[in-house]
Amino acid sequence: MVDVWLPYGKTEVCINIPTRNYLGSIEPKDKKAVPDAISEIKRALNEPISAKKLAEIAGPDSKVAIVVDDATRPTPSHLMVPPILEELEAAGVRTEKITVIFGCGTHRPVSENEAIKILGEDVVKRVRVISHDCKAPDLVYLGDTSKHGTKVYVNRVFAEADVKILTG
Repeated sequence: MVDVWLPYGKTEVCINIPTRNYLGSIEPKDKKAVPDAISEIKRALNEPISAKKLAEIAGPDSKVAIVVDDATRPTPSHLMVPPILEELEAAGVRTEKITVIFGCGTHRPVSENEAIKILGEDVVKRVRVISHDCKAPDLVYLGDTSKHGTKVYVNRVFAEADVKILTG
């Protein structure tokens, strides 16, 4: 038997694998973090790959939806969203036309305290913030998937936005 330790929440669990079934472990390559994450995010916004800058697609009358991860993912939304808001505001988008949507999937809604932890208090006070509800009666039907015919529904605020920004 081979003992393999796997990350599990804030701890690890050990699983025992029969030696004949164990082919090996693949470890992720070490990646160095960028020295200044916010500068890198701003650079990415100013130099989009195969896409237009936000200022070229958003304007004063644009309704904007920004989708971020919920509390179950460690995405640094508190670093990403403020520079996105700066770009949108520089393009003339009014803050009352911007909605941040927590992509909760089937998870529970994000609490106000979690929203502040995820986005920062300034963002929560500046723009509308909502949690996606996969059981909401007003979801918008987009069609069926081609392979299995699965019906696809999306959040109404997202569907009705002129500019859709997904992070994470």
